[in-house]
Amino acid sequence: MGEGAVTETEVPTLDRLWQEFNRSDDARFELPRDDLALLRRFVRWRGPNTAASTVTPNQITDFLQEQLSSTTRPPRAYHEPLKLFFAFVHGRGVLTDDPMRRVRLPRGQGRTGRAAADQAPGPEDSVLLSAEKLAEFQAELERLTQEERPRILRDLYEARVDGDLRENAAYDDARKQQGMVEGRIQELEQMIRRAELLGDGEQPTGKVVVGSLVELESLGSSRSRKFRIVSPEETDPRNGKLSYQSPVGQGVMGRSPGETVEVETPRGTTQYRIVSVS
Repeated sequence: MGEGAVTETEVPTLDRLWQEFNRSDDARFELPRDDLALLRRFVRWRGPNTAASTVTPNQITDFLQEQLSSTTRPPRAYHEPLKLFFAFVHGRGVLTDDPMRRVRLPRGQGRTGRAAADQAPGPEDSVLLSAEKLAEFQAELERLTQEERPRILRDLYEARVDGDLRENAAYDDARKQQGMVEGRIQELEQMIRRAELLGDGEQPTGKVVVGSLVELESLGSSRSRKFRIVSPEETDPRNGKLSYQSPVGQGVMGRSPGETVEVETPRGTTQYRIVSVS
């Protein structure tokens, strides 16, 4: 059994895993301090002593749906922290499948959606993607439009045939799935339209840009780690892909080897030296 793996006799709770995540490199490199508080809110909502293995995609979707009426943060603010957290939990061997792979943002931006939209890229802005990620999005879009959309329409038809829709759980479930699938289709179509491919010849030498492979050394501990700087759509810190919008990503963008940067992380201010950029 690998280091950090969970034994069969342990029942990891959401609270315990949140604390472990808080101390992990995933949180240290990727999440702003406020995002850990958002994760904590989800843990309290689901129950701190809940076994993480019992959390389902529908429960996460219900939590995000509730945030549409929030006066503080919209569902989109929770999506990335939850994605990173459950990738961490899945990597620990607690889950056989990452539930966030089947969670889509609810349609609508919520009460604070206008302010969030002002900070988000507009429809005319490009989305920097690797050719691999663009192909993945195109394949997902084809699957959703050619397979999932027709299947849900069939489910809705069959549920209507069953009779009274007011107490028809199958109909309600199909409608919820339809909303998530149609929302994801719109999201994918927009990203594909706005996609700008990262090309090897487009990367300037010596400075950190999207697509760069960066080696960072944490000053004081002499620990080093390599990351590929990617778009938010491709972020995956456990596999060495760090968003340029993350605290560390923002700190190193445009910098050169040998420079030292200060980054605000959940544990406070941390200094890193850029060892190499390629």
